[in-house]
Amino acid sequence: DLLCAALASCADGSVRMVANLLGVELDAISVEVTGRVDVRGTLLMDPEVRVGFDHLTCRVTVQPAPGTDPGKLRSLLAVAERTCVNLDTIRHAATVEMIAGPTGADGATRHASAEVEAGGGRHGGPP
Repeated sequence: DLLCAALASCADGSVRMVANLLGVELDAISVEVTGRVDVRGTLLMDPEVRVGFDHLTCRVTVQPAPGTDPGKLRSLLAVAERTCVNLDTIRHAATVEMIAGPTGADGATRHASAEVEAGGGRHGGPP
């Protein structure tokens, strides 16, 4: 699923970024994200079953270069966890506003408001 892939990619990037900032050399890094979802919700088989994941596991495994200080490695992993945008967003349930509407003949989506708070601009094209 794309959510798992996005989390894995973000976690990988966060570890690499923080390792670079701390001067920690990594010989290898592996990120695996697994999730538990009951597809009966997604397939509309049972209206009582939620559509989304009810559990995600993000497993990050690193192999530091020989001689890496274990304390520095612990710091690296803690800071990388804190700076992973996707992980933080999932853990803290960001407010998501869904704006949908029909498209006109010109392909533009017709809806009452197109303001994007975070960017302060307008969004007029496909996602």
